[in-house]
Amino acid sequence: MADTSHGDFPDKYCSDCGQRGCSFLHWGPLVPSSTVGNFCDKCMLGRNRDYDKNKPARPLRIEIICDGCNVRGVREHRCHGDQARVHDEPTSRHCQCPECDSEHNIPLTALVVRTNNSTYHLGAADRTMTRNVHRDEGALDFSECKIAWLKIGHEMMLLHGNGDRWHTSEVLAIDAIDDLNSLTD
Repeated sequence: MADTSHGDFPDKYCSDCGQRGCSFLHWGPLVPSSTVGNFCDKCMLGRNRDYDKNKPARPLRIEIICDGCNVRGVREHRCHGDQARVHDEPTSRHCQCPECDSEHNIPLTALVVRTNNSTYHLGAADRTMTRNVHRDEGALDFSECKIAWLKIGHEMMLLHGNGDRWHTSEVLAIDAIDDLNSLTD
């Protein structure tokens, strides 16, 4: 198809299943108008079958992938929160790639995060998403931060000061704490 690019796109996420690594980019009748879909082999086959049966194009599961996330891989995640830009056009929505989507699911309650090397105690987020933080294994150079990235099996990234980043070792467990007093126990 002239509206499909076939190749190896290891940093793209499938618009249907969310799997990283795609073989197809499609902007024709298999996707809603004015959209571009990234697809793994299995999902592209499914969309072609739907098309052959004259079914309308299904909506994309991942609707907005911002320019920053489309350019770089996971280790160079460059999203801009609720200011996602797609094709250099601002949107009022947040990016919905798997990494960004998990960022928007971080609990607002107080948290205890256990990593390979330390245990971090984070207070409840205020309306600017800022939290108090301290670490059991040695004091930090800061006492307030925002959680930029938090997922079990990955490093946690905290933003503090003027956007300085603090990366932890691999996160092993995340416990939400409803009672703020339990942070000092």
